Amino acid sequence: MFMLAASGAFAVPVSEESKFSYITVGNGLHSNSVECIFQDSGGMMWFGTHDGLSMYDSYRITTYRHDSRIPESIGNNCIYSIIETDDMKMWVGTERGLYVLDRKTGGFSTLPCFEENDFHVHSMAKDRTGRIWIATLGSGVFCYDPQTGRCRSYRHSSAEPAGLDSDYVPAVVADSSGDIWCLASGGNLHRYDSIHDCFTGIPIRDDKTGAVAKGAFSMCLGWGGEIYG
Repeated sequence: MFMLAASGAFAVPVSEESKFSYITVGNGLHSNSVECIFQDSGGMMWFGTHDGLSMYDSYRITTYRHDSRIPESIGNNCIYSIIETDDMKMWVGTERGLYVLDRKTGGFSTLPCFEENDFHVHSMAKDRTGRIWIATLGSGVFCYDPQTGRCRSYRHSSAEPAGLDSDYVPAVVADSSGDIWCLASGGNLHRYDSIHDCFTGIPIRDDKTGAVAKGAFSMCLGWGGEIYG
């Protein structure tokens, strides 16, 4: 993993003089395979690797890994998604489950709706009301409301053609307008319909050929509200 030191809020001038520094297993990481990167509200950098969750404070790296001797340790070391909630807790999506880090105690806990399930949590997003949307590979999408503790599941169903066209959902994002978007493996970009409490599909269609793309696996929001995938 590399870092580029740059000045300026948005543009990074690239030249032969650009200075890169590297964080590897040689100076703190437990794995060079990094699946996700997140910066929290305090400026700390979090890295989800194939061998634990690492936090970098510009001086040192602290890594959280599963330890069978410690019940409060994270339950799985393969990290795919990280997000911070309004109460400054870190939510960590892993290959087998979702875990919540209390930074005051350093301990991890699970949500009641995830305690008995080893979902592969691949992506998460927080909407403007504070709800957390959780995309999984094989178990659809979950929405958790921290204020009420309610957890709602959205799954593919042949009886509901307007819903998700697959339970294999690699990405979810929340835009500035409050809309929730997710990708599923069936070839549609899905938008959450709050009136009917379901997802509706929008085919990812090439304007020139009319072909529907089915290989989208990730997406992000642009500064102007565009969705890239």
